[in-house]
Amino acid sequence: MHMKMWAFITPLIAFLVIGSFFPEFDGVGPGADTASPEVGIDDRSIDGPGSTKTYIALVGAQVVVTFGLLIYFRRTYLDQFPFELSFLAIPVGLVGVVLWIAICNLGLERAALEPFGLSGFIPARAGFDPFRYIADQSSQYAFLLLRFSLLALLVPIAEELFVRGFLIRYIETPDWWTVSLANLSLRSVAMASVYGVITHPGEALAALVWFSLVSWLMLRKGNLWDCVAAHCVTNFALGIYIVTFGAWHLW
Repeated sequence: MHMKMWAFITPLIAFLVIGSFFPEFDGVGPGADTASPEVGIDDRSIDGPGSTKTYIALVGAQVVVTFGLLIYFRRTYLDQFPFELSFLAIPVGLVGVVLWIAICNLGLERAALEPFGLSGFIPARAGFDPFRYIADQSSQYAFLLLRFSLLALLVPIAEELFVRGFLIRYIETPDWWTVSLANLSLRSVAMASVYGVITHPGEALAALVWFSLVSWLMLRKGNLWDCVAAHCVTNFALGIYIVTFGAWHLW
């Protein structure tokens, strides 16, 4: 059973480990200046020459490694969760993105910590604006293709496989591979929301609401792939919002 466990854990771990090497960029908060000076790719790198290229290379590595691991372990996933989808995943995903954006824009987490001087403890995402930091238009679109592949497909699959395919079932019983997603205790279901808050500290309230919404879908349908589909819909719509309105801090 160790092989099954690693199949559900490894893709997300690999994604996070690679992401831990991301350089930092400005424009991580609402209202940041995203003007695009007409300069070359290295000149747009605020951490010195190469940090833009490093970030793009790391995003590419995330795509290749995460995709490769998901393909490698695909039989384990399909043995545990035969592929099927319901229409309900789409409206749940759309409601989820509206709630996520609305709650994030309130900035309640930083506002609550600001009086105590603790807002700096909330980590900022890499506020990478490809139209600012990448000079060549074809390279801009290539980066967006990579970033959307992660955001709208690979991350939803890897994260849902870990959270709902393994974590909350393991909380239910050490014989986690025998557990149906439709028959989980409140303690186990709540762990999905706890995971969301821990991994999204800057959007803790949004994560609490969103993960709880998808847990409702999970209990209603008992199907992992509905959760993945809802996650994909939310993240794809979020990506469209980010690019349209320049909300790069939400990447």
